[in-house]
Amino acid sequence: DRDFLDRVVSSTLACDPDNPDGTWREYAGGYSDMIAQRKGAPSKAKSAEVKAEKAKQSRKPVSQSQKPNRPALSFTEKHRLETLPMEIERLQEDARKLQERLSEPDLYKRDPEAFQNSSRELSGVQTKLDQADEEWLSLELKREELENS
Repeated sequence: DRDFLDRVVSSTLACDPDNPDGTWREYAGGYSDMIAQRKGAPSKAKSAEVKAEKAKQSRKPVSQSQKPNRPALSFTEKHRLETLPMEIERLQEDARKLQERLSEPDLYKRDPEAFQNSSRELSGVQTKLDQADEEWLSLELKREELENS
């Protein structure tokens, strides 16, 4: 649980052990940061737990064969990451053309059916564009995460 907090949180709220009136303090960072920021040393029970955990971790050296294989981007994900920018540009261009058509002042008077069709088509293009943007963003984040780990 403490390791999880160290990895996830940006601040920790904890009861101040030095103050008997039950005040709470906010510490920047996770559990380990909170312990380091406290004025007094952690309680004996907590320090024993922390020492035991560190001892467990130091006893288990990870050899190259034991390291977990980092998942890489699949071929399909790499291909999508390369082709999505072109698809997004095409969808943006389609949306721009449809918006230009819909901005014609007399289109609705002249051809209400074309106006409705263009409106529906623009809505579909916007949906596809949003989905493509989301897919590209998630793939790009995954790629960056794999490069940094």
